Formats: sequence, structure tokens, C-alpha cells
Amino acid sequence: MSNAVAEQCEHCKKPISRERLSVRFLVLDALNQLFNLDRGLIFTLLEMLRRP
Repeated sequence: MSNAVAEQCEHCKKPISRERLSVRFLVLDALNQLFNLDRGLIFTLLEMLRRP
């Protein structure tokens, strides 16, 4: 059994993520926010043609 204690927010007890920001992460996040491909590439392309 591990004795490691995860860092948590004092107010909400949510685990704290200490990941470093990188250029790759920022570019991928920007592309995700711009295109939001949750419904697929073809659906997104059709929607961009219909409603630019």
C-alpha cells in the first residue's frame, strides 16, 4: 500500500494537477477550442460550410 498523499484544494478537495504548460499543449488546446471535433471531422467541415 502506498503512503503517497495527493495534493488537494483546501476548499473543494479536488486533486491539484501540477502539469507544466508547453507550446504543444497550448497549440493543441487552441485547435481543440477552435474546431471542437467531438462530433467528427466530416460533421465539423459541413457545419463550417453551412455556418461560417
